[in-house]
Parts: sequence; C-alpha cells; structure tokens
Amino acid sequence: MKVSHTNLALIVFSSIYLLFPNLLLSQEIIGNESLAIEYFNEKNYEKALPIFTQLINKSPGNAMYNYYYGVSLLKNNRYDTATKEALLNAVVDKTPSNANFYLANYFHALGNWSEAIDFYKRYDGSNREHRELEYDKYLDMCMKRINPFTIDKGDPKNIFVDTIKVLGSRPNEKNFPIPDSLRIEWFNFQINSQLTYHGISDFRSEAAKILFTKAWIATGINDSIVKNTDILRKAHEETHNVTTRIALVQRIIDAEQQSYQLLRDRETYFEQARTKEAGYWEKAGADAMAIFITEIA
Repeated sequence: MKVSHTNLALIVFSSIYLLFPNLLLSQEIIGNESLAIEYFNEKNYEKALPIFTQLINKSPGNAMYNYYYGVSLLKNNRYDTATKEALLNAVVDKTPSNANFYLANYFHALGNWSEAIDFYKRYDGSNREHRELEYDKYLDMCMKRINPFTIDKGDPKNIFVDTIKVLGSRPNEKNFPIPDSLRIEWFNFQINSQLTYHGISDFRSEAAKILFTKAWIATGINDSIVKNTDILRKAHEETHNVTTRIALVQRIIDAEQQSYQLLRDRETYFEQARTKEAGYWEKAGADAMAIFITEIA
C-alpha cells in the first residue's frame, strides 16, 4: 500500500504530538514570546501587553517575562499594583538594569517622590542609556516634584457594558442555595474508583455538595467572562481610538486574570468536594456504598 507524502507527514506529526505533547506547547510559547518581544522592541507596547499577560500567567516566576510585562503595563499608562510587582520581580534577577528606572517612573507617576528618587539613583545604566531614557530630565523633574505622567485607567463602564454574571451576596454556607439549573443538570463527577455521581442530589456529604456547587458556579461565571472577553477583543480590533484601545486592553487583561483565578478556585473546590465525599463513604463502609451504587444506577 502506498502512503502519500501528505499522509506520511500527518502520521509523523500525530506521532510527535502523542509522544511529546509538551513539545508543541513549548513551541507555541516560544512563538508567542518571539512575537511579543518583537512588538516590545518596536515600542508597540499595546500589542505586546496582551501576549506578555498570557506568558506571565503560564510562567509567573520568569524574571524576563515580569520585566517585559511590567514595562508594557507602564508604557500603556498603567500604574497598578501589578506593574510594581512585575518590575520588583524583575529587578531581583538578571534583567536589564533599566528595570530600576521604570520602577522610578512608576513611583514618580504616583507622586511617591522619595521612592521614585531612590529607584532613579539605583539605576546604573551607561551614559548612552541615560540619554536614550532621558534619565537626567526625569530625575530633575522628580526632584522638583513635577509629574509628567498621565495615569489613564480608563472608564470601563463608559467603554463597554459587562455581561459577566456575579453573585448578589456571599451565600450562607449553613443554608447554601443550590441553583435550580444545577438541580436538574446531569454530569460525571468521579468520587473514587467505584463511585461516579451524575446529579447534585447524589451527594451525601453536605459540605461536599456545597463545594461542588461553588465549583459549578465558578464554571458558569468563567464561561461568562470568556464570552465577554471575546467581545472585548473584537471591540479592541474595531476601534481606532487610542485611549479606548488602551482601556480595552486593560479590561481584557483583568478578565483573563479573573478567569485564571476562577479556574484555579474551581479545581480546588472540585478536589475538596471529592475528598469530603470520599471521606463520607470511608466512614459509611463498603456495604453501604454498594447499596447506594445500586440505588443510583
């Protein structure tokens, strides 16, 4: 049987994917990193920022990612805590020395004069770098308490209307409300090697039921955030107003970070629910579990 070159290539590619799934992921990260650095070097910080946001979420301990991310935030007139934390994470490692200069810019923009002067003086770049960054000008303005920076956080409410679902109030865990849609939802949730639940009423442990519900709610909120983020990205592509684009970038970043945290919380709730319910059946015994399995089959 003859195998065409195209089919052979597909077979080889599929084999590589099955044998080395992380290799393709690494290549994707490297590709994104190269594009982000290219944007950064071209001083196109607006395009660089969303990519470095994704990279920093995957590798939060990477000093260079922190450097690029922090500077990109700064250049987009973002003077949030995230900017400071990223740049502080950068200066502790072998990153460009101008990280101290950008930290000085950060504190300068916020009017924290003593901190700004301290970081300006920590910067030990070459004479050429001093000229390129206009170091003397910024230090002089800081000494005179002149703030040349524009803090543009935008007004998200005027830019786009949120469609993200939020809970009205913190639920009372002693009487935790189970959403009606969850009461009728069918799912597969494995408790142990013998037991898999398909409905919320299957739970015997009240604590496990609450934890599973929290995970389910987190999933719904995250789905809403993902849909809303897609809409924000489309709006970002379609608008040409610089201020609006910058504000939309920040909203996209905030949404991605919120989504990332929700997914982490969800997995924690699921694991805790599984542990609680498995503990219930360990106490109940194998015979009780066998009877229950026949009841829900």
